[in-house]
Amino acid sequence: MTAGEWYVFDGASQHGPMSHADVVRFLKDFADRDAVSVWRPGLDDWKPASYLFEVAAPAGLVNPAQEISCKRRYSLYGLYLGLSVVLSDYLFEWRGRKFRPWTGTDAAENIGYIFGVIAVWVLLAFFIGAVVDFARGRSRRKSVLDPSTFEEPEFSPAIPLDPNRRNNFIARYWRGEYSLGISYWWFGFVGSIAVGILIAGIVALFQTGRGYDPYAIFGTLVCVWLVVVLFTVWQVTGVWRSANRLIAHRRTVGKRAVWATVAKVVIVLGFLSSLSAFVSSGWPQLIETSRMAFLGDPGIPAYSIRVMRNGTEAEITGGFKYGLSDDFSKILKASRQIKVVHLHSTGGRVGEAIKLGDVLRAQGVDTYVALGCYSACTVAFAAGRNRFIRKGAVLGFHAPAFPGMSASELQDAAEEQKQIFIKAGFNRGFVDKALSTPSSGMWKPPAEVMASANVITGVSNGKEFALSGFGADMSQDRLAEMITTGLPLLRAIKEKFPKEYDGVISTYYGDYVAGKTEADTIVNARARLASILSPLQLLADDAVLVDMGAVFADQYAALGAKSPALCYKFASGVGADSNIAENLPAALVDRENEINRRVVETAKKRQDVSATIVGELWGKLGAEMAAKGIGDDQLKLLTSGSVDPSKYREYCQASTTFYREIARLPPSEAAILMRSVLAQK
Repeated sequence: MTAGEWYVFDGASQHGPMSHADVVRFLKDFADRDAVSVWRPGLDDWKPASYLFEVAAPAGLVNPAQEISCKRRYSLYGLYLGLSVVLSDYLFEWRGRKFRPWTGTDAAENIGYIFGVIAVWVLLAFFIGAVVDFARGRSRRKSVLDPSTFEEPEFSPAIPLDPNRRNNFIARYWRGEYSLGISYWWFGFVGSIAVGILIAGIVALFQTGRGYDPYAIFGTLVCVWLVVVLFTVWQVTGVWRSANRLIAHRRTVGKRAVWATVAKVVIVLGFLSSLSAFVSSGWPQLIETSRMAFLGDPGIPAYSIRVMRNGTEAEITGGFKYGLSDDFSKILKASRQIKVVHLHSTGGRVGEAIKLGDVLRAQGVDTYVALGCYSACTVAFAAGRNRFIRKGAVLGFHAPAFPGMSASELQDAAEEQKQIFIKAGFNRGFVDKALSTPSSGMWKPPAEVMASANVITGVSNGKEFALSGFGADMSQDRLAEMITTGLPLLRAIKEKFPKEYDGVISTYYGDYVAGKTEADTIVNARARLASILSPLQLLADDAVLVDMGAVFADQYAALGAKSPALCYKFASGVGADSNIAENLPAALVDRENEINRRVVETAKKRQDVSATIVGELWGKLGAEMAAKGIGDDQLKLLTSGSVDPSKYREYCQASTTFYREIARLPPSEAAILMRSVLAQK
């Protein structure tokens, strides 16, 4: 054998030519001679060094047999982690209250909970340690001619263990010291399972038990994506380096490494896919949840809670964001007599709406919408024992949405909402249509559709509930602007009698703040208006008073056609209530409001009329009424303080004829009689 004819491949590079003695000295630096291949002329191919050279293992190298097994070491880590979780639950209650009072059977449940949590973490760590031990043992048993590579069985996957650097499986994989088959298939398969288990553990770890919690959601997403990113980078790097080793080895023997190239292409494609998933899903979710957790969810309006009607009703206005349910629970503890919850919201976080719905359902309250309840708000509305809307109020439905969520994740979220609606009694077909509406749109079904689908219990005129629906930032000036815009009469009073106008607004706003019912608020506001209009009616133009008499006649006729009793109460004022006016046609109400506006605008001081002239006009009116069949007996009914119910119809006919005949007189004469009548009221 000629000196200097040996060649050595140490798994990374080729050395030689070397003498036999040089090879022996070279091999003394390696703990595993199976990791090194040798060749000289005369050999048909590279051979493992252990086949041809006997070399004593160097002192001080790691002896795998003397290492503590990962099962034992990882189980100890699991014990520490389990104890930490239990201690955190006990001290900080960061996942909600997990411990019961330490008495009786509750103490036994606490002990069971402690052992259960610790056992889960120990078993999980033991399983991971077992996988690591198996991987290490398999790595030690590998020979340089291990057939688990992609192509030829002559390539050794192993690299000599260096006592001066870390040689655990994570580091060795990172350096590409395992064969490509092991790196790609074994670590890819087992690693994916381990990552799945770890992610499930992270989700369980951040489960708070308090429902929607943006801090827990953010922590979960950060940890999950951190695990995914680290594993992806580790996996790509290990496979890439292992493939490079295989390619280099194949080139030294004049062969190609097709499968190594394919593996690199596939791993790059997988990395790009993971990167795309993070950019399109992970990053938007992290940004959104960080805004939810640390910036107060600025994209959603602030919420407010108002207790009304002597503590029996409450109103929630604004956006559904973190803290709403907890704050409302505190309100309920202080006002346990709350039976109706008003909702006025454009929506917000569905998780918080579900959480609030649980609170409302547990309290057994009714839900009511005076103006609008959209998106997530409808989830809380569904929790009402009875569900009412005011006439003209709107419920808006659409599918859920969240930045970065995939179509399947959004479908799961929609399914959760669907089950909530169905459990509340909503018709399944209605729910399907509601949640199939794209999140960019809004389905606003009419009241009759919602009633037939059991979405609402009924439609209210609003007067049996406290006045609500104006929003969280309602001030007296803003309220004044809102109600004045739709009432020309108030605008006229504001322009001509600002002091009286302020009194009307103050009355209305005071009742709103006090949480009085809508009926009481309207009655008080009308009474304040009447106290302003009554003296002004005597000062209105003649034409205005003529039209007023005609309106009175038409109103009495309309009510008399429905019920003589209604007509009597309205005309006489005896036993009348605010609901009587609701029986009038809208056109007549509009005419009355228009006349009252004209009263305000034309009011000015008028000359007094002599009693003689007034008496003559009354006589003239009496003759006209007699010609219409209204005698003295019917006229006496109009001045009687009490009328027998059997006479209500006659009273109504007489009142109608009375004002109709006044309106037919010349304007100057009709105005004199109208002022005389109004002065006596």
